[in-house]
Amino acid sequence: LEGEEQLVPFAGVETFRTCWKATSTVNEFSGLKVDIDKADSGYMVGEVEALCDGISSQEDVENEKEKIRKFVDMITRESERDNEATTIGKLEFVLMKESPDLYNACVKAGVIHRPK
Repeated sequence: LEGEEQLVPFAGVETFRTCWKATSTVNEFSGLKVDIDKADSGYMVGEVEALCDGISSQEDVENEKEKIRKFVDMITRESERDNEATTIGKLEFVLMKESPDLYNACVKAGVIHRPK
């Protein structure tokens, strides 16, 4: 950066990541990878992504997105019945817990959307 501009850390999160993927190449969820991050605060978040070799069209991309939606729906359906909480990311969680003034400033600026 030039001039007086600086990058200064405003939050820190240590995580332990576990990664999962289907071992079978013939099931409907083959090609999906799941990463689960557990933060030092105890907060956990997961992400699902498609490992796409040979994607050649927008239709292929949409098919992979649908596969992800179907998988996430299947694994979250039961837990969502018991817990209607809105999902938030690791950074939002840390800011809410450790820097509420900064969190509220980010909400006010429209950078972060407050969970419902």
